[in-house]
Amino acid sequence: MQSWYGRNLMIFNAIARATNAGDRVLVIYGAGHGNLLRQLAQDSGFYRIHDPVPWLSDTGPVVSP
Repeated sequence: MQSWYGRNLMIFNAIARATNAGDRVLVIYGAGHGNLLRQLAQDSGFYRIHDPVPWLSDTGPVVSP
């Protein structure tokens, strides 16, 4: 378990080092990593997390004016 958690911390650290304020980032990882990576990103306060499903639909997201 510790090595899995450590691996996720390394993944998140690489994402954080590779991004700057205002960047849009799409991170694709296996389902086993998703929950923890989302939690780390949200807890960091540097990222806003969005559900990708609306962006992947045929009609696209509903954007308010």
